[in-house]
Amino acid sequence: MDKVFEQIDAIPNLSPEKEEKLRICYKDLEKYGEDGIDPKIKDTIAYLNVLGFNTHESCEGHVDHGDLSAYIGMNAPEQPQWRFVGQEEAYEKAAQKHGVVLSEIFDYLKPKYDVLDWTPPENEEQLVLASNEAWEETPKKQETEEFKLWRAKTDEMKEKLDLLVQEFYRERNAAGDVRLEVSNGDDPEHRASYLFFLHNGGEDYENHVGYDEREKLSEEVLEVLRKRLETRQNEMKNFTEFLKEKYRQS
Repeated sequence: MDKVFEQIDAIPNLSPEKEEKLRICYKDLEKYGEDGIDPKIKDTIAYLNVLGFNTHESCEGHVDHGDLSAYIGMNAPEQPQWRFVGQEEAYEKAAQKHGVVLSEIFDYLKPKYDVLDWTPPENEEQLVLASNEAWEETPKKQETEEFKLWRAKTDEMKEKLDLLVQEFYRERNAAGDVRLEVSNGDDPEHRASYLFFLHNGGEDYENHVGYDEREKLSEEVLEVLRKRLETRQNEMKNFTEFLKEKYRQS
């Protein structure tokens, strides 16, 4: 039997309906493969999902590159395709100029975690040019009504998670850079989706570092970073156990 499903079976007093919902959730996460979801954050994502949180992106944290903290980005499901008034017209104009179909642009920009052996399309250069030009020409002053409604649903979800984090720390102490928090991650000028993030890490959070920079560090420094990351990952793991109990009680 799969190790994950053995863990599900070991949860005491979990109703058959909740057990099946959790199994379906884990099964759905498998489509992203090992390269899509880091193993140390997978359980957290699963329990957030079954508790009603729509996860969008994640990372368990790494020493050799990237962030030295774990994080999970979330937003409401069914995000509208167009954020700004005039964005659709800008994309249609750019697509026509560069000889591509609008749907091709969005297919190209989709994450490829669940696509095996993906190869770039022959017109990749045109798709990139069209996408970049369309975004540059998009007016970014007025959001569509559909996006505003979706944003409100995302904000409601953020408040719900914030309350859970507060409850988690009601009788628990944690150092500043280990303590989990919920923060916004919206940056419309860089084409980011409207998200909120569960994370810890203090100044290390969102301080992305490439492989080349980390390779320059001594083994002594890297060992300090490993211990720092492990402490933060353990805090996320403890929060996952809290979520597991909340799911059992729900």
